[in-house]
Amino acid sequence: MATVVFKMMLTLFLLCAVGFICRKTGLIDNTFSKKLSKLIINVGQPFLIISSVVNTEYSHDKLVLGLSIIGIGILVHSALAIAGAIYTSRMKNFNEAKMTAYTMIFANCGFLGLPVVGAMLGKDGLFCGAFFQISFNLFLWSYGMILLGKGRDDIKLSPKKMILNYGTTPCIIGVVLYILKPYIALPGFVADSFTFLGNLCTPISQLIVGGLIATRPLMQLFKSGKLYLFSFTKLLVLPCIALIACKLLGLGEFLTYFITIMTALPCATNATMFGEIYDIEPEYAAQLVGITSILSVVTIPLVMMAAGWLISL
Repeated sequence: MATVVFKMMLTLFLLCAVGFICRKTGLIDNTFSKKLSKLIINVGQPFLIISSVVNTEYSHDKLVLGLSIIGIGILVHSALAIAGAIYTSRMKNFNEAKMTAYTMIFANCGFLGLPVVGAMLGKDGLFCGAFFQISFNLFLWSYGMILLGKGRDDIKLSPKKMILNYGTTPCIIGVVLYILKPYIALPGFVADSFTFLGNLCTPISQLIVGGLIATRPLMQLFKSGKLYLFSFTKLLVLPCIALIACKLLGLGEFLTYFITIMTALPCATNATMFGEIYDIEPEYAAQLVGITSILSVVTIPLVMMAAGWLISL
């Protein structure tokens, strides 16, 4: 299992490196990067989520599993919110503390998480990953906005955005199509087109991340002790706590791997986007995303090795 993940992470790292080179050589500039981001957010991710659900064979048990993943996801994000609050409780820079807590909670469970769980756990992993996206987006547009809006009057919680966004809405559409699957089957060419559009996510998102890393001095990432401490906590400590909790709760091999993967992922790339939009430490947000994305190539396989060892006991 760890070998599969390591090969997957190396593949993603190479794609990221291509994005880095493209940004450094001017092939990808800031305008093009933003357009690529919009393409993935508006087209790639929605179709990846929908295809992950509709391409899974229907069964009542799987539907129950998917719905339970939403509840599990909310619990996971709630636990991470508590961890983020504890971690930042003594930070003096108010905006830096907010961004640190935000990135502690929200991981790259869409662009990176779905390919990883797909490689490790197959179609069932992708299926559960799509449902996990519902809890991610509900938490993002509720607690996430409350967190970023502390001390601000221009950032407000919007119940409408909790449902109508490019993450939650496709999940709801996918769930409806999945429930209707025994009665209304999508034509093969429609399902295939969903898959092809969803496949845009992995390569393009890694090009974007690589380009994002290229906008900051690399040595700046590797000289900061606070970035290493954050990465150690985010990428190793919290996943290991989740792994031990899953083992103690007796959740079983599949759910243990799934939850551990989702907590071992690097920071969500939208942290930089929100940082720029709302002027909340955008450079610091980019550093957090960049350093965790690079280090996750090593840390995710290590966490999966630990998971395999603990599950086998």
